[in-house]
Amino acid sequence: MAHKASGNASFTSIPPDHVAAIDAYKAALKALPDCSKVATEAAGAKSGSVQSGIQEVTEEEANAIQAEATTIGAGSEQRARDEVEEQIRECTKACWGNLAASYLAKVRSQVEQVS
Repeated sequence: MAHKASGNASFTSIPPDHVAAIDAYKAALKALPDCSKVATEAAGAKSGSVQSGIQEVTEEEANAIQAEATTIGAGSEQRARDEVEEQIRECTKACWGNLAASYLAKVRSQVEQVS
């Protein structure tokens, strides 16, 4: 998050420092864990092989899963983990988008200097 904030500050500074923004966004992406890989590995470890994580369940199984999730205290750690993973995914998306915008702004400013 600190690298992302640094990139945002560099990108929006006057004049913008696109090189520093690019470096900061790259550092942020390098520091962020890959949540999708962790989830895939965890699913593979449980079943002995890597699977997509999508599984059809019966109505009874779905009801049991829902009842377990609504039990007081049950799943609170998993919910907290899911929230952190979602924040990581959102930060990753933002950094990739900001990195692309920084590259485009850098090229645009170079073209404007040549013109």
